[in-house]
Amino acid sequence: MAREDYAAQVALLVRILPYVAKEKIFALKGGTAINLFYRDLPRLSVDIDLTYLPLKDRAESLVEINDAMDRIAAAIEGGITGAKAQRIAGGGGGATRLVTRRRS
Repeated sequence: MAREDYAAQVALLVRILPYVAKEKIFALKGGTAINLFYRDLPRLSVDIDLTYLPLKDRAESLVEINDAMDRIAAAIEGGITGAKAQRIAGGGGGATRLVTRRRS
């Protein structure tokens, strides 16, 4: 990946984080969380890993996760010019991932 492409992906990731943070049911985890909040940004991965926080039954949890992911996708597309957020399948068979791209 070219340095400019990587920098553009990191810039988009940082712009997306405030939309994700509005969803209080999720906590940021993984490499991005460590690099943004505990280190001096030595590098950034280009994904955002989330953990669902409430302790609820599976069916209710899946509905909440789905609704929150839809809200995040809509907020990104409405708030970042040229951004397109697409839900895709992840583990467990549901559309648990959100891929975001931005036209330059």
